[in-house]
Amino acid sequence: MNIKFYISRLVTVKDDAWYHYDSENSPNPSAFIIEGALNLFLVDTIDGNRGVQGRGWHDSEHGPHAIVESSQGQWLWGHEIGHSFGLRHTHDDRDGLELVDGSNCRETGDLICDTPADPSPGNGKTGCRIDENCQVQACPDDTAGQLYSPDVANFMSYYDYQCRDHFSAEQGQVMR
Repeated sequence: MNIKFYISRLVTVKDDAWYHYDSENSPNPSAFIIEGALNLFLVDTIDGNRGVQGRGWHDSEHGPHAIVESSQGQWLWGHEIGHSFGLRHTHDDRDGLELVDGSNCRETGDLICDTPADPSPGNGKTGCRIDENCQVQACPDDTAGQLYSPDVANFMSYYDYQCRDHFSAEQGQVMR
């Protein structure tokens, strides 16, 4: 994919409001923004450890940003950086679930056609389950009766963290 990141500047902010980041009450990060760069903020906790470990976004004024708990690994950095460059989760269903045959890949799911359709990880819903070796154990059928076979190693999936290690080529094009 050949996307590379370089450290332009490191800034240490000694402020508890940043160390324990709260999306509702922490200061606006604009004072620390480097224009024309991806701004990555590493913090101890996000939103009081309520299950949120990172946030990635892009704003029209300052560009891409990500806030990530510093204890998390490359899987989360990649995931949140993907969001900051406009990627959705592979199981995104806000426009409907993608069909396994990909016939609706530009209108549903993550809107990316080289990522397989993904119903979501098995979290009590109708998603897929994987084992400790990142192998799919069970998946449902889509509405056309075809068995889902998601890419559990894609950074934008919600499958186990240790499984995630890449973006697809088309996701790379979106991020450029």
